[in-house]
Amino acid sequence: MWELIEEGYVEPTTERKNWSAADKKKASLDAKGVTQLFCALSSEEFNRVSNCKMAREIWITLETTHEGTTQVKKPKVNMLVTDFESFEMYKNESIFDMFTRFTNIVNELSALGKTNTNYELVQRLLRCFPDNWDAIITAIEQSKDLDTLM
Repeated sequence: MWELIEEGYVEPTTERKNWSAADKKKASLDAKGVTQLFCALSSEEFNRVSNCKMAREIWITLETTHEGTTQVKKPKVNMLVTDFESFEMYKNESIFDMFTRFTNIVNELSALGKTNTNYELVQRLLRCFPDNWDAIITAIEQSKDLDTLM
Protein backbone atom coordinates (compact mmCIF):
# COMPACT_ATOMS: atom_id res chain seq x y z
CA MET A 1 0.00 0.00 0.00
CA TRP A 2 2.79 2.42 0.93
CA GLU A 3 4.41 1.81 -2.44
CA LEU A 4 1.19 2.94 -4.14
CA ILE A 5 1.04 6.04 -1.97
CA GLU A 6 4.64 6.94 -2.79
CA GLU A 7 4.54 6.10 -6.49
CA GLY A 8 0.89 6.74 -7.21
CA TYR A 9 -1.81 4.54 -8.65
CA VAL A 10 -2.88 4.73 -12.27
CA GLU A 11 -6.28 3.22 -12.94
CA PRO A 12 -6.28 0.86 -15.95
CA THR A 13 -7.94 2.25 -19.06
CA THR A 14 -9.75 -0.99 -19.83
CA GLU A 15 -13.23 -1.81 -18.54
CA ARG A 16 -13.31 -2.97 -14.95
CA LYS A 17 -14.46 -6.46 -15.93
CA ASN A 18 -11.28 -6.87 -18.02
CA TRP A 19 -8.85 -5.91 -15.27
CA SER A 20 -6.12 -8.39 -14.39
CA ALA A 21 -5.74 -9.74 -10.85
CA ALA A 22 -2.79 -7.36 -10.35
CA ASP A 23 -4.90 -4.38 -11.48
CA LYS A 24 -7.67 -5.36 -9.08
CA LYS A 25 -5.19 -5.75 -6.22
CA LYS A 26 -3.67 -2.31 -6.88
CA ALA A 27 -7.12 -0.72 -7.05
CA SER A 28 -8.05 -2.40 -3.78
CA LEU A 29 -4.83 -1.26 -2.08
CA ASP A 30 -5.33 2.31 -3.26
CA ALA A 31 -8.91 2.29 -1.96
CA LYS A 32 -7.69 0.96 1.39
CA GLY A 33 -4.99 3.64 1.46
CA VAL A 34 -7.57 6.36 0.79
CA THR A 35 -9.79 4.96 3.56
CA GLN A 36 -6.96 4.70 6.06
CA LEU A 37 -5.71 8.20 5.33
CA PHE A 38 -9.23 9.62 5.62
CA CYS A 39 -9.81 7.80 8.93
CA ALA A 40 -6.53 9.06 10.39
CA LEU A 41 -7.30 12.72 9.75
CA SER A 42 -9.04 15.29 11.90
CA SER A 43 -12.15 16.88 10.39
CA GLU A 44 -10.12 19.97 9.47
CA GLU A 45 -7.49 17.89 7.67
CA PHE A 46 -10.18 15.74 6.05
CA ASN A 47 -11.83 18.84 4.60
CA ARG A 48 -8.49 19.76 3.04
CA VAL A 49 -8.25 16.47 1.11
CA SER A 50 -11.85 15.28 0.80
CA ASN A 51 -11.94 15.96 -2.95
CA CYS A 52 -8.88 13.77 -3.57
CA LYS A 53 -9.64 10.43 -5.21
CA MET A 54 -6.31 8.59 -4.97
CA ALA A 55 -4.12 7.89 -1.94
CA ARG A 56 -1.10 9.54 -3.60
CA GLU A 57 -3.11 12.68 -4.25
CA ILE A 58 -4.11 12.85 -0.56
CA TRP A 59 -0.52 12.29 0.54
CA ILE A 60 0.90 15.01 -1.73
CA THR A 61 -1.72 17.49 -0.51
CA LEU A 62 -0.93 16.73 3.13
CA GLU A 63 2.81 16.80 2.52
CA THR A 64 2.63 20.17 0.77
CA THR A 65 0.34 21.57 3.45
CA HIS A 66 2.49 20.52 6.39
CA GLU A 67 6.02 20.44 5.03
CA GLY A 68 5.70 22.85 2.17
CA THR A 69 7.51 22.74 -1.12
CA THR A 70 11.29 22.56 -1.38
CA GLN A 71 11.35 26.35 -1.58
CA VAL A 72 9.49 26.53 1.74
CA LYS A 73 11.42 23.69 3.44
CA LYS A 74 14.89 25.18 3.03
CA PRO A 75 14.21 28.43 4.91
CA LYS A 76 12.28 26.46 7.54
CA VAL A 77 15.24 24.12 8.05
CA ASN A 78 17.64 27.08 8.18
CA MET A 79 15.51 28.81 10.80
CA LEU A 80 15.28 25.64 12.91
CA VAL A 81 19.03 25.00 12.61
CA THR A 82 19.61 28.55 13.87
CA ASP A 83 17.20 27.89 16.74
CA PHE A 84 19.04 24.64 17.50
CA GLU A 85 22.50 26.19 17.40
CA SER A 86 21.54 29.18 19.55
CA PHE A 87 19.36 27.19 21.94
CA GLU A 88 19.61 28.34 25.56
CA MET A 89 17.72 27.75 28.74
CA TYR A 90 15.53 30.75 29.61
CA LYS A 91 15.90 32.45 32.95
CA ASN A 92 13.42 30.90 35.45
CA GLU A 93 12.56 28.11 32.96
CA SER A 94 12.16 24.60 34.33
CA ILE A 95 14.32 21.82 32.93
CA PHE A 96 11.15 20.06 31.78
CA ASP A 97 9.97 23.10 29.79
CA MET A 98 13.43 23.66 28.35
CA PHE A 99 13.73 20.02 27.29
CA THR A 100 10.25 20.13 25.72
CA ARG A 101 11.27 23.17 23.64
CA PHE A 102 14.50 21.43 22.64
CA THR A 103 12.67 18.22 21.67
CA ASN A 104 10.19 20.18 19.56
CA ILE A 105 13.02 21.79 17.57
CA VAL A 106 14.79 18.45 17.09
CA ASN A 107 11.55 16.73 16.02
CA GLU A 108 10.71 19.47 13.52
CA LEU A 109 14.19 19.24 12.04
CA SER A 110 13.90 15.48 11.80
CA ALA A 111 10.52 15.74 10.07
CA LEU A 112 12.14 18.00 7.48
CA GLY A 113 14.98 15.54 6.89
CA LYS A 114 17.70 17.13 9.06
CA THR A 115 18.94 14.74 11.73
CA ASN A 116 21.62 15.06 14.39
CA THR A 117 23.68 12.41 16.12
CA ASN A 118 23.08 11.63 19.77
CA TYR A 119 26.43 13.21 20.56
CA GLU A 120 25.44 16.49 18.83
CA LEU A 121 22.12 16.57 20.68
CA VAL A 122 23.71 15.97 24.08
CA GLN A 123 26.46 18.54 23.42
CA ARG A 124 23.93 21.18 22.36
CA LEU A 125 21.76 20.43 25.38
CA LEU A 126 24.69 20.63 27.82
CA ARG A 127 25.79 23.98 26.34
CA CYS A 128 22.35 25.54 26.84
CA PHE A 129 22.53 25.66 30.64
CA PRO A 130 23.50 28.83 32.49
CA ASP A 131 27.08 29.31 33.76
CA ASN A 132 26.22 28.28 37.31
CA TRP A 133 25.69 24.73 36.00
CA ASP A 134 29.30 24.36 34.77
CA ALA A 135 30.40 22.02 37.58
CA ILE A 136 27.45 19.68 36.99
CA ILE A 137 27.98 19.69 33.21
CA THR A 138 31.69 18.91 33.62
CA ALA A 139 30.83 16.00 35.93
CA ILE A 140 28.33 14.64 33.39
CA GLU A 141 30.81 14.98 30.52
CA GLN A 142 33.53 13.15 32.46
CA SER A 143 31.38 10.38 33.88
CA LYS A 144 29.01 9.52 31.01
CA ASP A 145 29.34 8.33 27.42
CA LEU A 146 27.77 11.29 25.60
CA ASP A 147 27.01 9.13 22.53
CA THR A 148 24.46 7.12 24.48
CA LEU A 149 23.19 9.68 26.97
CA MET A 150 20.02 10.85 25.15
